[in-house]
Amino acid sequence: MNGKQMHCHSFTLIELLVVVAIIAILAGLLLPALNSARKKGQSISCTSNLKQVISAHQMYANDYDGLMVFRSSDGGSTRNWCILLTGGNIPAENYTKTTAYLSYSSLLCPARYRGTEPYNSARNIYGMRYVGHFYAMGYAFDAVKPFGDCWIYDDPKQYGFFLTHKIKNSSSLYIMADTAAATNTITTPNNLCGMWCFYPDAREDYKGRIRTLHSERANVACADGHVASLMAETMFISPSRISTTVSETGYVRKWAVW
Repeated sequence: MNGKQMHCHSFTLIELLVVVAIIAILAGLLLPALNSARKKGQSISCTSNLKQVISAHQMYANDYDGLMVFRSSDGGSTRNWCILLTGGNIPAENYTKTTAYLSYSSLLCPARYRGTEPYNSARNIYGMRYVGHFYAMGYAFDAVKPFGDCWIYDDPKQYGFFLTHKIKNSSSLYIMADTAAATNTITTPNNLCGMWCFYPDAREDYKGRIRTLHSERANVACADGHVASLMAETMFISPSRISTTVSETGYVRKWAVW
């Protein structure tokens, strides 16, 4: 090498620490932005799913005399809305397959915590506004009063429907939303996986509640077919009067009793 000696420069400990510190600072700056972008993408995907679900409800109503199904009969058995709209195509459940109005994957919010619960017709899916015995007993008269005489419930058969042709102010009637399973005061991580229906009334200590899953906002599908991103306070003062919700972190908010 013509008498010349090659020297290899090695990093000193201080130089390595400086590089590590710079990388840590950049990561600290970028990760919140990446996390925010991920949550935004999940919310957009959730909005798209809910749009498909409410559209499927409307297609079902067009085929069945304007009845937006909550619970009905299928082959002699009582079936929830999610079974009827998916045509029974639900994982690990033995249903007679019928005409499907949407795929089961459309019922799943990408931001939802699954927990240890299986994917089925009751858990880990969006929830529909409850139509059932507590309406029939008069507890929630004020809840449907702004929307007209727009629901029917057959208590012995446990069938429930919204009558689309009788709904007033349909843009404010919340039909579908992200949910969590909670009482009026507590919830658990496993119960954050969601329920197939939700109850608006704070007096009723049932499990299904709307959950503000997307940066403390809930994606909600309304009877007129549009999907909105709403805060808990907005839902409480709206005609739908959602008086109990579950936060993104699992905190139960009980605003008031009607």
